[in-house]
Amino acid sequence: MPDFQSAKTLDIHVCGESGPFDNFNPFFVARQSWASELLCLINECPLSSGQISSALEIGRKETIKLLDELTRIQAGKERSGIYSVTFPAFSKNDLLILKHAIGPIAREISVSITGHKREVDSLVKDFSSSCQVGRGKLLFAALGCFVLDWLCLKILQEEGVLTKSKQQPGNRCYLLIGRERVEPSEYTRLYGKMYWGSSSDETDGWVFASFGDHNGVRYAFPDIVWTLQASSKSTAPPFHGMLLG
Repeated sequence: MPDFQSAKTLDIHVCGESGPFDNFNPFFVARQSWASELLCLINECPLSSGQISSALEIGRKETIKLLDELTRIQAGKERSGIYSVTFPAFSKNDLLILKHAIGPIAREISVSITGHKREVDSLVKDFSSSCQVGRGKLLFAALGCFVLDWLCLKILQEEGVLTKSKQQPGNRCYLLIGRERVEPSEYTRLYGKMYWGSSSDETDGWVFASFGDHNGVRYAFPDIVWTLQASSKSTAPPFHGMLLG
């Protein structure tokens, strides 16, 4: 069994739609005491409920309750009395490996986009808010959010490279993603803007989206609304998960 002191906790993110803030919402489940620590623990090594209870130093009843809720949303699974995670959860070392691996790919993408600079600049002039919003902000949203996040994920899924989302319990569609939590002072040094993505929600025919990294809480729509909703339904500390794509 791994040393629990090194297991720490996971920040939870989703790609897709996590749905209402209820018992089937992954953020609701992960906000509960010890849920994040439990997920981090069984991500390192599948364990029995007794081993988990001992490692976390919490009661067996509370451990089993948490395991039941995690398996209900399919964040965990049980096989012959042993529990493990069912979603990609990346440790600090995993993310460092990814950071080095994706560098050349990111440069290739940026060079390709730069090659269309004249075409891109001409498009910006036609945007309805071009007179009020700076070129840099418009391109940040158009290229970063709409093209590289939303459209790129769609194309990669259509090409069979990745799975963007799947049907989940409670009639919602998303993929769950975990990332080892680190101190704010370590965040930029370790993996900087690696977890950039969009948070979006639709109302009355308008889609409100924020786009950026996931280091802390976003004070923008729709994130601020979700934060207020979550705070009114739970006394747990603020949770840093975001809705992607």
